[in-house]
Amino acid sequence: IKERQSVFMADNAKIRLNKVLRELNISLDRAIDHLSSKGHDVEARPTTKISDEVYQVLLDEFQTDKSKKVASKEVGEEKRKEKEAIRIQLEQEQEERRVAREKRNASAAQETKLVGKVELAGPKTVGKIDLNPKKKVVKPVPVQKEEEKPVV
Repeated sequence: IKERQSVFMADNAKIRLNKVLRELNISLDRAIDHLSSKGHDVEARPTTKISDEVYQVLLDEFQTDKSKKVASKEVGEEKRKEKEAIRIQLEQEQEERRVAREKRNASAAQETKLVGKVELAGPKTVGKIDLNPKKKVVKPVPVQKEEEKPVV
């Protein structure tokens, strides 16, 4: 009897549950709960094979989750393309700046070649600073003594 059941299950079981879960973007617990509420008895293992009938029950219930997953993937792809376009644009701008800088440097180098070398003679002496100045002699100021006046 077990051989017949396994042959029957092999004919009827087509898809592994984990593949359906990834496709519909749902969890194993959520799928098992839904199937048990609909009257289908399925083992709570991701490697369990399910029949087309059970697959259809899951598909009918969770089709919106699948469409949300597809829409999310499309949005992610659009953002990735947008970022790639911005990155390419920035690289082009940087390349243009680099080329312009090289041209300026090349033209500046040609100008300096035409002018020739300018030799610097060194620092110019404008004035002298005496680091050890002579001390000035301070003359004492004569202090006038006030004469004492008698107190009257």
